[in-house]
Amino acid sequence: MNLKIRNALLLPAVLLTLLVFPVLTSCDLLGGSSNDPIAVQGTWESTFGERWIITESTIEYRGDGTNTTYRADIVSVRNNRLNAGDTSITPTGSTIGLGHAIIRYTEVDGPGTGEVGKYQVFRWATNRDDAQLRDFTQGFNNVGEPWPGDAINEVFNTAAQAAAGATNANEHFAFASQGAERQ
Repeated sequence: MNLKIRNALLLPAVLLTLLVFPVLTSCDLLGGSSNDPIAVQGTWESTFGERWIITESTIEYRGDGTNTTYRADIVSVRNNRLNAGDTSITPTGSTIGLGHAIIRYTEVDGPGTGEVGKYQVFRWATNRDDAQLRDFTQGFNNVGEPWPGDAINEVFNTAAQAAAGATNANEHFAFASQGAERQ
């Protein structure tokens, strides 16, 4: 092949690669995860005293508003959709303003919450009654003793396992804390 023709074909091929590769890697076509900032960053409190402190890279949940129930690093974030094809925050919950984060526990108050170093899914949605409020839920599936026994939350060894396994169908999201207000 003539050197001039080969060089003329090489430049468009290189340019196309430079343009297409970033587009593909920034979406789900290659299975990557989003690095979007979490849409619910801030401090949120429910009328029952629950408190979520959410930064770019961490989530802290205080079930009674004062004592930390868990802290977790945010591994990945998806705004406007849920993991594993779920379309509502819980089986009967909101379908608007959805999002989820894969989290890795750094502190827990016991096995009923999770296990340090393991993964779970944290979800949010816009409250159905008031668009200023948010509903939050953390994946929970008791693999311990039945009530009133000791609860043990099913957690995952990897982020990918959590994303695939913590779903409505697998009964990880039976309930959500509703109506949290940004503080």
